[in-house]
Amino acid sequence: MRSILSLLGLVLLIFLATLTFFLFSFHPDRYRGEILEQLNSNPEIQISYRKSAWNIFEPLTLQLSDLDLNYAQAAKVRAAQVRVNLGITQLLQGTMDVKHVYLDKVNVEIDASALKESEQTGSTSQSIDWVDQLNISKILLSDAKIHYKDEHNDLRLQKLELSIEDLEIPTQHFSDPLMWRFSLHANAGYLNSNHVDMKLPQISFQWLQGKLELEHFGADIFQGRVRAQASFSNGNLRISQFSLENANLEYYVPYIEQAVTSTATNPVPWLTRIEIDEALVSQINTVIGYNQQLFSADKLSAEISQASMAWPLDPSDLKLEFAIISDQLVLDNNQLEKVSANGLFEQGVLRLTALDGNWNKGKVQLSASYQPPPHNALTVHELSLSGNEIPILPEWFESSADSSLPLTYLFLQQARIKGVKVLSYVDSLPLSAQGLDLDLDTITIIKDGQLQDWQQMWQTQTKVFMELPEFAYRGLVLSQLSADIGTKTDVSFANLYAELPLGQIELQVKVMLEQQGLPWQAELKGLLLDISPLARISGSSGFQIAGDMELSGNARGLWHKIPESVDGSLTLSSQKITLNNIDLNQYFEHLIEDPDKSFIDYQKPLAQGMSALWKSYEALPSGDSQFNNLQLQASIEEGLLRIPEQNLLTQPYSLALSGQFDLSSNSYDGWRLSVKDGDCWKIQRTLEGDFSEPEVIIDHFLKDRSYFPKLNTFLVNPNRPSPCRPAFRPS
Repeated sequence: MRSILSLLGLVLLIFLATLTFFLFSFHPDRYRGEILEQLNSNPEIQISYRKSAWNIFEPLTLQLSDLDLNYAQAAKVRAAQVRVNLGITQLLQGTMDVKHVYLDKVNVEIDASALKESEQTGSTSQSIDWVDQLNISKILLSDAKIHYKDEHNDLRLQKLELSIEDLEIPTQHFSDPLMWRFSLHANAGYLNSNHVDMKLPQISFQWLQGKLELEHFGADIFQGRVRAQASFSNGNLRISQFSLENANLEYYVPYIEQAVTSTATNPVPWLTRIEIDEALVSQINTVIGYNQQLFSADKLSAEISQASMAWPLDPSDLKLEFAIISDQLVLDNNQLEKVSANGLFEQGVLRLTALDGNWNKGKVQLSASYQPPPHNALTVHELSLSGNEIPILPEWFESSADSSLPLTYLFLQQARIKGVKVLSYVDSLPLSAQGLDLDLDTITIIKDGQLQDWQQMWQTQTKVFMELPEFAYRGLVLSQLSADIGTKTDVSFANLYAELPLGQIELQVKVMLEQQGLPWQAELKGLLLDISPLARISGSSGFQIAGDMELSGNARGLWHKIPESVDGSLTLSSQKITLNNIDLNQYFEHLIEDPDKSFIDYQKPLAQGMSALWKSYEALPSGDSQFNNLQLQASIEEGLLRIPEQNLLTQPYSLALSGQFDLSSNSYDGWRLSVKDGDCWKIQRTLEGDFSEPEVIIDHFLKDRSYFPKLNTFLVNPNRPSPCRPAFRPS
């Protein structure tokens, strides 16, 4: 801007110098050669014109035709006609008083980069020693074209009509536009740049020695209309009013592979602070693409008021209030409809006071606060969902090269969810929930950039209450599921209840908060009149176990040492359980009578862990097997589940179960299933190691080596048990 104003002053100076020559000549064209030689004595300035005329009567009038001026190959000015009216009386008093300057069909080309280089290498100081003040009542440009470019911008103005009025320049500050005074009014047909195109731009402002008063700015832009009023003084820009109506905005940022090392906005030397009294956008449609993410808004209206910020932008010194209304907001696949929101930004914190909208066929309400980096912390003060349908999508579980979380801190103060439907589209997680009611209070979800586990999430003030009329997993339906978790008088509690088809289950947990180590105790009760629906959990079509089951147990331990501190007991009983996919008696008969052949034939089921009981194998003998009046008891000591030897089946063979399971490492430790004839075992199946992939060992009473079905071979086993143990006889 300073360079453009300096150039304008230089042009005026040349006009005035030319006028001085004309005062002493009868016809200026007689001295055209001498005048041009004098004006072109500076190698950076080249000026020419076709002809000139003047009138010595008051006011003094000078006319030039086909003016052509070239300054340092950086600025070019062409005008078909130039006319200047000058007051002679004021000139004799030391004041150059120009009544009127008129330029018609002007073409201006400015290369700002070359102009800046020329100013650095040459002298930019200009003055008129024989006058103290330059006054120009009016400068008019008609049908002008301006082309301005620098390293970042390429701007073209066409059909420009410009009026500069009451221009006052102290000649000792001729090269310093900050000391000028004038008012400007302009309108154009088009303004085109590499960033934005405008139609019918209009501007009116006053420049009072470094103080700018923008009275009006308007233009047709982005198929809409923009208007603004502003002022500038001492580095402070104050926007008193801004509006953008009915516009369509599209902006795409290329994908950025590497993180930006600096977030500071490029400084503008003459700007230190921005204040906005009121900024309005009304009924605009926008699409923004950034880093492969797409954001769009339909019929967006927004207001920003009472805004104040330092420049370059500093979030800690930013203050503003905002309100938003939109028919639709879309971020990737997330769509909000009928949105209204308001909030403020102050002291480095964005506060969303209230957001209301429709999301996934339901209502959403939200209030939250966010601290930008380096804090990158989000606090959800209140979240309310009602009647929504929430999908669980496969892309949520897709692995990414960047495994970092988007937030450093995420804290939930309160959530109220009513009548929500959840449906999974993930093959490995086939679940659905109907009519979910959920109340959550005081939960830390992310801390120090790490997702918290359930123990870390829990706080003294944490409360959870859930009611779920229907929950389905792999087709197994739980009804009337409820959970109540909270704290009363220094005791945290959790009560869980659910109903299955022909059954129910209940769990109660208490944690003593004031005692060292946070001791806890739990009680479990369950009754299933038909366990066949559990087949759906296994995900196997071969699960064909039917019957009843009653489960009860208790446990205790220290909260921060789960599961290694757990102690308790567990009891399972059933009147009748039936395996509908295998005849165990015939199966055992084959294994006992011909181990060399049957071990090979039944290699696959023998190699499985506990799942071998409910998986289908074509090689197994078909039929039914029943367990009548089943009783199974287990104890838990310091995280180790122990089952003393107990009979599960009595005719014609006894089937005994015993062993240990480590809850801490989730692994088997001598977990044995023995087929016995009287007091002697015939076949013994042992599981060792990890639960998901245990080592399976089969021992036969006639074989001195153990069979390893995964290897399909017999090997020497130093831990092979003795084939027969004498029965216990009480004295």
